[in-house]
Amino acid sequence: MTNMVFGGGGGAGSSYAEQAGQAGQNGSGIVILLAKTISVSGGINDDGVNGLTYPNGYGGNGGSGAGGSVLFVCKDATIGSSLVHAVGGTAGTATGAAGGIGRIALHYSGSYSGSTNPTLYANLDPSLVEVMGGGAFLFNMI
Repeated sequence: MTNMVFGGGGGAGSSYAEQAGQAGQNGSGIVILLAKTISVSGGINDDGVNGLTYPNGYGGNGGSGAGGSVLFVCKDATIGSSLVHAVGGTAGTATGAAGGIGRIALHYSGSYSGSTNPTLYANLDPSLVEVMGGGAFLFNMI
């Protein structure tokens, strides 16, 4: 992943019968983890915010926020089963749209296991090296 972007916010809903539309919801952020070993046990949520539903049925619902960007750079990673996600928020009822999916990338030099939502882009990168087995880990991010 060469570009890290915030998840876009949802668009505002339209007015109807003198009722203002709902505001669009927030997109998500950027998560970057650089470490020799990464192990996810609780979860990483980089999801957009769900859309709102207009309380009286008038006025348009705003759009939901998009998922953000997640980047892992490491030697070895254990990311669990769908513990890492960057999806768009769900749409409010009647009108309004769901947010777009985010992106998840893993650059590693050893091994990884697990799955994400959306599916991660995994790149085996031999330029990520451990220096003389002493625990130091070098990242070539250029």
